[in-house]
Amino acid sequence: MWLKEKQDENEKLNAAVAAGTVRLRLAATCTTGVDDGGTAELNATARPTYNALRAGIAK
Repeated sequence: MWLKEKQDENEKLNAAVAAGTVRLRLAATCTTGVDDGGTAELNATARPTYNALRAGIAK
């Protein structure tokens, strides 16, 4: 039952990120020396990989 709940949670999160109603926030450090005070966020091409890793960890 726990795995199914985590899979459902991941699917809801993926759908919300895709719809733009939720943003993924990350703890990150800028390695280029530029600090504009902005927040780090995964770009659109990296999000599916993040989602797949999250799903794999739940299993």
